[in-house]
Amino acid sequence: KASVTLKQRQQTLQQYCADNGLSYKPDRTAVVGYNRTVAGKVNAANRRKTLDKSGGSGIIEESTKKPITQIDDKAIERVPVRSISGYTEEQCTEIQKQHRELLKYSKDKNDHKEVAFVFDRELGDRKEYVGTDDSVDFGNALYGKDLVVLHNHPRNGSFSFRDVVEFIANGSIKTLTIVKNNGGVETLTKRHNYDTLTMLRELNRLEKNNVKTHSEKEYRKIIEKFLNKHHKGGILEWTK
Repeated sequence: KASVTLKQRQQTLQQYCADNGLSYKPDRTAVVGYNRTVAGKVNAANRRKTLDKSGGSGIIEESTKKPITQIDDKAIERVPVRSISGYTEEQCTEIQKQHRELLKYSKDKNDHKEVAFVFDRELGDRKEYVGTDDSVDFGNALYGKDLVVLHNHPRNGSFSFRDVVEFIANGSIKTLTIVKNNGGVETLTKRHNYDTLTMLRELNRLEKNNVKTHSEKEYRKIIEKFLNKHHKGGILEWTK
């Protein structure tokens, strides 16, 4: 069977966008090393929880609307080391250190609200972003290869639908983590046989078939189903 070329993938993505009323962004597709990955974006201007592409921005957010947890020293000390595939023990310890620094940064500089640190593959060249009580907007800044993106969730929620869409669609992101204001940590890492377009279609299908009232419970259910499936299948690693 002949291999699928990048041009064919781009044509497929363009047709998919046309069929689903999405805006096709040819400059936002790239091969980044995950088995001929094409990084597409879901435009969800008319959907409550999907990625906002109207301004070409990369946005990650927390979906729950519980009260914000105030960060204290005990929460910072409680942040654990997570063993993440593809990273050395030393690098995992460095990620723990950066999670702690991120919580302190949020506490001291952003009133316990969302902030993010973005690193290159070697966990160097830290860039800092300040968000609102439930989201961080990176604009067009998340470009590169094998980026590591750390951010906090002030209300201690898990990955939101928008988090997952941005993680799947942006081929520059290798690992996305949440450090919660209570000190908990979750991580998502791309592994092998990764195909952006296929996974975006699956997310879109899950949303269409299962989201009726746009409740947090409905989105939580499809996120857990999607992440558990691909964690067990070895395509993604989800630690929590």
